[in-house]
Amino acid sequence: MTNKAPKKRAIVKAKPKSNLIFAGALFLFTQPKNPKEQMERKLVLLSAEVLKVSPFGVNILGGQPYVNNTGLKQKKEQYCKTDRFEFEWVHIAKDDDEKAIVKCRIVDAKDKPKMPFVIGECSSKTMSMRTLHGYQNHLAQTRAENRAIKHLHGIRMHEEMLSEIGKRLTKSGDEESKKLLGQTAGVTQTSHEEMPPTEKMNEDTLFIMAQDRIEEIKGDKIALREALKKVDSMTIAAHKRQMLKEIINGHLRQKK
Repeated sequence: MTNKAPKKRAIVKAKPKSNLIFAGALFLFTQPKNPKEQMERKLVLLSAEVLKVSPFGVNILGGQPYVNNTGLKQKKEQYCKTDRFEFEWVHIAKDDDEKAIVKCRIVDAKDKPKMPFVIGECSSKTMSMRTLHGYQNHLAQTRAENRAIKHLHGIRMHEEMLSEIGKRLTKSGDEESKKLLGQTAGVTQTSHEEMPPTEKMNEDTLFIMAQDRIEEIKGDKIALREALKKVDSMTIAAHKRQMLKEIINGHLRQKK
């Protein structure tokens, strides 16, 4: 009887903690230009406080807060710093039209699984930004990570957040604060990267999502150069295209 070779799996080791500069929340560093931006900033900061993550771990889309990959990874680190991801690629996309499929689960420091595999998928049809098609593998892995974290920690995260909201509601006196707290209750229901594509998105949404995609591929020099070529075709203001180029070039200048 022939002994089969054990199946190889990719283990992603925990990265050392670094300064979390998340481009998707770049607007936090700029002065709000109108009441809408001022309200969104308040919502991001409040959502981050009740979830106990960095403000860079929350995005606003359609006036609602959503936790992103950065925020979910911060929660994973809070619960157990030695846990890491284990991946098994089902299909790696080799062109813009192929679907990427990857399995992911969280394992402990001794590589013992803490949960079953979950699936992360991405095709050009499920990407929100047409100008950044071709990065299905990156987004499939991000979605798989998000789903793994929410599978293992989602209930605990949501219960802790609701408890924090409850404490603040009892102390809050003004109606605006109560309304904002009510909006934060849905921040963990779905991750920012799970948002479905829409036929038409406003300029602010396109700009934020472009920055998020750049964050996902920041370690891939080839992908960054391709993204740089696609920025000019984006239907956003010229100064915002220039900001995206500066972010990409900043990542390209960084040494590994």
